[in-house]
Amino acid sequence: MATPSPQPAPAIRGTLPLMIEREPIWQSVGFGIAVAVLLIFFWLFTHEFWTGAHPGVDENGYLVGGKMLADHFSTSQHPPDAYSFVGRMWVGNSTGTFFPKYPIGLPLIVAFVLKIGAGADGYGGVWTYYLSPLFMTLAMPAIFLMIRQVAGSLAGLLGMVMVAGSPVALGLTNDPNSHATALVFVAWGMFFLLAWWQRGSYWRAALAGLFLGYAATVRYSEGLLIIPLLLTAFFNLQPQRRQSWFQSATLLGCWLVPVMIQIIFNLVAMGTLTGYDTTHESTGFELANIARNWDTMLR
Repeated sequence: MATPSPQPAPAIRGTLPLMIEREPIWQSVGFGIAVAVLLIFFWLFTHEFWTGAHPGVDENGYLVGGKMLADHFSTSQHPPDAYSFVGRMWVGNSTGTFFPKYPIGLPLIVAFVLKIGAGADGYGGVWTYYLSPLFMTLAMPAIFLMIRQVAGSLAGLLGMVMVAGSPVALGLTNDPNSHATALVFVAWGMFFLLAWWQRGSYWRAALAGLFLGYAATVRYSEGLLIIPLLLTAFFNLQPQRRQSWFQSATLLGCWLVPVMIQIIFNLVAMGTLTGYDTTHESTGFELANIARNWDTMLR
């Protein structure tokens, strides 16, 4: 009698049950086309108000920081004399070198665009102003997919339209600050986090961690998303299965990598954990401030 060959262990699945019924293929294709059409319309409509320039001081911190990063692999600038212009969103250290008080996530992307556009007849600088429209547009399908996971495609489509048509989204689409960039990383990160909770797998855990971790290097406030990340890891943990521990470790480790790079950069450049510590603006995260504003935060 032949010895039965060992069967591979079943792939580990998440602990959150699927909350929608499987859609027929024609329905999924139909909603996919609708999403694509709306994204094209969103891009064309918002592009009518686009311009390759902006006077904002916040934007100066991100864009000039990216320019410096492309120029000498650091977001710093060292003015030649005390009367040189330095934007309001820059902080100086004891050596007279100035750094943006914002994190390096967006300047790093700006630097990459400047580098690849350096040989395109000087259009690299103009391309950086397309980052916010591009990222705001790319965030919309993630919002659709995230809502679809829990309420179906129709709700996902309506939710995407509500976000895309909101005054906040429309106002920030063509603004070269960090909001659209943060949104695209948060939306896709939360989508993959929910997908990992439902279906498991290392690659979903890794993408969720990396997207949410990188979001914290775009806007410091996005570091608070460690709270839902930790809660999801706790709820999804299957203690009796070693693979579940490894997947949770992958999720947390991938979140930690970009965050630690940001922290190390801040400590070396400014001697503080964040750029806001230099201007005492991190008090917004103190318990006393949370106690005063908990009702607003809850709403």
